[in-house]
Amino acid sequence: MFLDKQDTVLARFLKNNRFQGTVKDDADPLQANRIRVALDNVTDEIDTQHLPWYYIDMPPTSGANAQNDVPKVDSRVIVYFEEEDIMNGRVVNSVSSIPPA
Repeated sequence: MFLDKQDTVLARFLKNNRFQGTVKDDADPLQANRIRVALDNVTDEIDTQHLPWYYIDMPPTSGANAQNDVPKVDSRVIVYFEEEDIMNGRVVNSVSSIPPA
């Protein structure tokens, strides 16, 4: 495993439950509505192919039959961890940001 769950910094980090990160991969090979996210100051130095896939639990964009939108690469998102396990997170929201000028 690329991160040791016993690491004290990671343990403190995961107790907060929600974290911002940047989408690094949106091409889910299982087409299961998942993305890879580099979490700020935790997994942002890890190669994309080693990041875990996170399911997307964001509300549909509009209408009763709308599909969930998969956030694009370089989008900012919030990942929620129900348990203290970096491998099992869910993307719960996107973060509005203004691109640098």
